[in-house]
Amino acid sequence: MHRIAAIVSAFIATILTVFAAAPAAFAVIVEPSAGGDRAATAVSPAVHHAGLYGWQIALIVVLAVAVAGLAVMALGRLVQAPRRALTH
Repeated sequence: MHRIAAIVSAFIATILTVFAAAPAAFAVIVEPSAGGDRAATAVSPAVHHAGLYGWQIALIVVLAVAVAGLAVMALGRLVQAPRRALTH
């Protein structure tokens, strides 16, 4: 039963991490319209290329999932420790 709870907790943590990173992953730069004032809405190259690349976002997600999994394992062991002390 505890293994199932740990697996479900890890799965939920993974899903939450993916949804937390999704807004950054799908962010786009909107180009100004053709009829607008180009001088006022011009995007400089420094601003245009700022942000995270896809591999950086993927790395952050993988590391967050790993940390969440380790936290679930650590909490599981902390919960099990007093129970083991009572039964042995």
